[in-house]
Amino acid sequence: MNRNGFTFIEALVSLNIIIFISLTVAPLLTLVMQERVNALLKRDVAYVLYEDLLYRANGNDGTMYYEKSIQQTNVQFTFQLENEHMRGCANWENKKARKETFCLYSDHK
Repeated sequence: MNRNGFTFIEALVSLNIIIFISLTVAPLLTLVMQERVNALLKRDVAYVLYEDLLYRANGNDGTMYYEKSIQQTNVQFTFQLENEHMRGCANWENKKARKETFCLYSDHK
């Protein structure tokens, strides 16, 4: 039995498997990293919104609309008094060019 070509075919199959896995995993890793960046941005926006809403809830009035750059992303903050509650919302466009909105509520004194 002649086995001269067996290792070459085995190497080709192994190479094809490695290429297939690489082409499948690389886009998934890119997607996971983009979503990680979006989650970090949302966390930072929520933190800034929370701090500003607490400041306003304690009777410190400020502007009802302003813009701020967070992680090189332009975020619009709006505040509105609704009955006895203050609503603060943040609007921005995430790294995948999707519009996002995050709102918090607090009691207004």
